[in-house]
Amino acid sequence: MIDKIVDWKHARHSFEDMMSLNIGADVSKSCAQVDSFGEVLDSIRQQRRLRQDQIAVLISCSPAEVSRLIHNKLPKYLTLTEVHQMASLLNCSREELVRLINAFVCYLLFNHGVIDTDAV
Repeated sequence: MIDKIVDWKHARHSFEDMMSLNIGADVSKSCAQVDSFGEVLDSIRQQRRLRQDQIAVLISCSPAEVSRLIHNKLPKYLTLTEVHQMASLLNCSREELVRLINAFVCYLLFNHGVIDTDAV
């Protein structure tokens, strides 16, 4: 499950960074029913008109990784084995992939109440 690979401290920090840019608030309604990381990125881009390189800076990855993730529609929950497979598919390191997942998880965590933050 995702909790095996998520750095919760990083996820909270990422969320605070997003909120300081007013991104989380702007996309919360459009992200309410998303099932993939790619859809979250699409929503951010549509709402804020951000270029892929700007999204890349926000979530600490390269523009090429953003493009690949949008295209591949990264699933919401991944096992550790699947993380390694996805990282290989996207030609990025496990650490880079975990950072990307963290950025997605922070949306679920704080915008949609999917994960109970008090239990973390």
